[in-house]
Formats: sequence, structure tokens, C-alpha cells
Amino acid sequence: MINSVVLEGRLVDEPKLLVRDPESTTKPKCRFRLAVPRNYKKEGRPTADFFNCVAFDQQAVYLAQHGRKGGRISLRGRAESGYFDQEDGTRCFYTMMIASEVCVLDYREDRPSDHGVQSYVPLGNQDCFEEMPDPADVPFLND
Repeated sequence: MINSVVLEGRLVDEPKLLVRDPESTTKPKCRFRLAVPRNYKKEGRPTADFFNCVAFDQQAVYLAQHGRKGGRISLRGRAESGYFDQEDGTRCFYTMMIASEVCVLDYREDRPSDHGVQSYVPLGNQDCFEEMPDPADVPFLND
């Protein structure tokens, strides 16, 4: 069985790093929502899916430091679903994306643009992707 998720979208809110007790061995955790545009419009307006996501450890710290509301990120991970019972006895179901890799694709500049709107700048190569080898160095391509 395969449970693999790859998403690219924009952060709905500022990502927040959650650490319950600095003295404990609890892993850092970052919960965030990701808006991923759909390939079609509804009534002439763009539509999107909103995914609840979580990242742990270094991925959580990285996202909290570099990710910003409205900024683009990509993630790779898995989907997890479950349920919990509320105090009134109703059962709530959820689906969450568990990120194993997170890459911030752009970041918000600290200053507003000339029009008073925050602008976003591509980060470029942030070690999210491997460097392609020179084709001359790949043995089976030179046969």
C-alpha cells in the first residue's frame, strides 16, 4: 500500500511553532493550513482546497522561521485520518497531512511594496532539490 502526498500551495496563516515544555523531550511541532488551487473555476472565481497539515522536529522549526502567511511552500508526506469524541458525545473525523519534507518556495519581505501590499520573493535554491549531474558524468547516457 502507498500513502504518499505531495502538495504545493500557500500558507493560510502564519505558521506557529509549538513546544509544550522546553525542558521535556517533546518534539517541536508546527500546525498549518495549506491552500492548494484547483484546476478549474466555480462561477468564474478561482477555487482551492484547504488542507490541515503538521510538521515535526527540524521541518517544524524551518517552517516557523521561514514560512509566512500567503507564502508558497511545497511539502511531501503522508495523509492520516482519525476521529475523536467530543465532550457532548459527538464523534468528529479529521484528515491531516503529516509533512516529512517542507520547502519554503518564497518568503515575505519585511517591508511593504510601493503599493502598500506585501510582496513575495522567490528563495531560489534552498537545498529542496538535488543538483542535476552533468550528463557527461552519467555513464549510461554516454553509451
